[in-house]
This record gives sequence, C-alpha cells and structure tokens, in this order.
Amino acid sequence: MVRKVAVLGWYGHGNLGDEAMLEGLAYMYMFCSDDPSHLIPMSDNESSIYPVFDFDVANHCDLFVLGGGELINTDRLFIRPFLHWIDQIKVPKVILGCGVNAESYDQLKPHVKEDLEKFSYIGLRDKRSYEILKSIESLKDKVYLFYDPSISLGIKYNLLNDRSDNAVVIPTDRFTNKYDKGIQQFNIVNKSKDWLKEKLKDYNSIKFLAFGHQDNNDLLTCKSLAKEFMNLHIRIIDELSPFEAMQIISKSAMAYPYRLHGLILSLLTGTKYEHYPYHWKLDRVHETFKGKTSTQILIEFMNQWSAFQNLAWNKK
Repeated sequence: MVRKVAVLGWYGHGNLGDEAMLEGLAYMYMFCSDDPSHLIPMSDNESSIYPVFDFDVANHCDLFVLGGGELINTDRLFIRPFLHWIDQIKVPKVILGCGVNAESYDQLKPHVKEDLEKFSYIGLRDKRSYEILKSIESLKDKVYLFYDPSISLGIKYNLLNDRSDNAVVIPTDRFTNKYDKGIQQFNIVNKSKDWLKEKLKDYNSIKFLAFGHQDNNDLLTCKSLAKEFMNLHIRIIDELSPFEAMQIISKSAMAYPYRLHGLILSLLTGTKYEHYPYHWKLDRVHETFKGKTSTQILIEFMNQWSAFQNLAWNKK
C-alpha cells in the first residue's frame, strides 16, 4: 500500500536548500520505508511551482508534514495564523527537520504554543531548538532530535571526494533593513568582505554558488562579493540542483557558507568549512554536528528516521 503524505514548506521558490529538503524527504519516503509513500508538496503562496496549501488535499492524505526549515516562529508556524488552520487538518500531523526561530520558549506567542501541542511528533534539526521545546512539560514527550531532511542526500548520492585546490563560497544577503534577531547582521556584502578576503587569501580559484532567488537574491550577492577578488580566477554558478551543488562542494578544498544548506552539504561531502554567522541557525546546526563525521551523521539520521516511522504511523 502506498501512503499519501502532504508536505508543507517553503518549496518551489527556487531556493536550493528547500529543494534539497524536499528531495531528501521524497527519497526517504520512497526508498527507505517498508511502505513507500507518495509525497504531495504544497507551499504558502502562488509564487511557488507547487500548489498553494489546501485543507481538502491534506485531509485526503494519510499524514501531514510541516517542514523542514526555520518554520517555528515567535508568531506563527510558517503560515500566518488564519482560521486556525492547524485545527482544520484532521489527519495525523508531524513536524520534521524544523528550527525554532526564537531564543527561548517564552518568546513564542500563546497561540503558537497551543498549535505545537496539536502535533503528535515534533522533530527538530538542532540541539538548541530541541532544548527549547523539550523543556516544556506539555511537549516533552513528543519532541525529538530529527536532522534536516536534506541529510538523506548523503545516502542517495554517496559522492566520492576528488579535491581540487579551489575554494567555494555560498553567500546570501537580504538587502533589507527589516530587523530580525535571528539574522545577526545586515548588508552582509560589506560586513563580511574583509572576513572573506582573509579566508581566501591563499586561493587562486574561487567558485561562488547562488542558492537562493525569491527570498534572497544570492546571484546579486555573489556578483557583489566577486568584485572584491578581480585578481583571482572567479566563477559564479547559478541555477544549481542539490546534486550539482554537492558535486562542486565535494571537489573543493574549503567551503565558506553563509547559507545553512551550504554548511549541511559541506558536512555531507566531508568538505572542510568555516561558516559566516548570517543567521543563528548556522551556529546551531554547526554545534549540533560538531566533531561528527559524515558517516556518523548519516547513521544517526537513519536511526531518527526509523524511530519516527514507527511513532508516526503507530499514533494514527
């Protein structure tokens, strides 16, 4: 029997990290389960290539998944509150591979706390997010560590490293004055260029990878930063698939990610990296995986997946 799984996230917007998570979920459900499942991706608005979130579609599935991504915010679970949307989903609900975009549980608004209690399984991608929600009495029995779904691409592709002497940079910048505590700095191009110059001083060849389009114009960020290295051999690469990005990173001597999934793909390919602290989620995921090999991470993820499968379907 093939089960239908509705998946809601920021999918279909040309963001490589989100597409890597969706591809990772699809791989796990289709190839690593006793009962293969059919994923039905949905997003939050019409600018996505996937359908807008639909209650009827979700309720004709066997399971509803929220995630992955930084979707647990102080004022909402991904979608801004309307019509008590979580209450309208009648099938079992789980959260997979999400981060908590807050410093503490107290920063979450009451309706967000109430909504979290309606999920049967809350899988968080980093130790800090796990600690924030695990400390709550009403949630502690349903909160688990569940790594970012893109981790499964390390199993799917299993790339062999063939290192060159070049460095790869995965930058981003929102080019906005909006204040968000999670994002530690703005105007990242200007604030990080001296840091990056110091890191790249021993390299003659640099590849800049543009991961995002609709949320952050990463191609513009790549071009802006590349101007600082006109004396070097520079290549800017856009329109990447997760597999293509993994290939490039796996062949690099060093990676400098500003994007979370630049960090994650570096981990999966065993590539040395030093991340720029664009958002606290990078520090949190880095600390979660610190000292672990790619093999250890994959084994832990497979164990998490197996435990989740048992819990999710048994709680129907």
